[in-house]
Amino acid sequence: MLAKHKGRELELEGLDAIDAKTAQIVAGFRGEELVLDGLTALTPDSAKALACYKGALLLNGVATLDVETATSLAAFNGYVLALCGVKKLDAHSAKALAGISSTKDCCMLALGVTELDEAAAKSLANVRVSNLILDGLTKIDPPVALALARFKGAAIHLNGLSSLDLATATSLAKFKGILALNGLTKVDALTASALAKAPGATHHQHIEIGFFRHFSGRVAGA
Repeated sequence: MLAKHKGRELELEGLDAIDAKTAQIVAGFRGEELVLDGLTALTPDSAKALACYKGALLLNGVATLDVETATSLAAFNGYVLALCGVKKLDAHSAKALAGISSTKDCCMLALGVTELDEAAAKSLANVRVSNLILDGLTKIDPPVALALARFKGAAIHLNGLSSLDLATATSLAKFKGILALNGLTKVDALTASALAKAPGATHHQHIEIGFFRHFSGRVAGA
């Protein structure tokens, strides 16, 4: 009966676990947002069922992703997949999750990772979404920045960075879309010059970034 709810959003934040059958039922919800932030873990079968949801799927309570679960979630073809509770992601799970290939024009993947190595960054750069949101990162080194710059989507959100050194800024500036760096509190002239050399974004990409803002409050509040 819950899946037949006709509202825009279905919030089930009191659930701390979900089996595959229940996940399949709630994934049938036809509204825009399915909020399951109370879940702290997912089985591969439950993840596979939830990945069938076509809207914004918020799973911000899930703390870890193993390869099997990440592989299941990679079948996601909705608008937003928010996993802001995932603070660490190894290269193998990142590669599995990078299998996401949404057909939606404005699809977003939000992760809460607080550290990222070069191998994981290279994998995430291959994910086929329009917006890659990594606001949990407070620092990155040049090799990770260069790996992320290879992302082919519209925008990378790195709003957790409060400062950038010249080498990292130079690497990030190779990204051809929108760089969201709203957490920066200061930059020196050389770093600013490096960022100013970024190729920039197309008009279409700016339209996509506007779609992201509709969900930004919910994701950021995870």
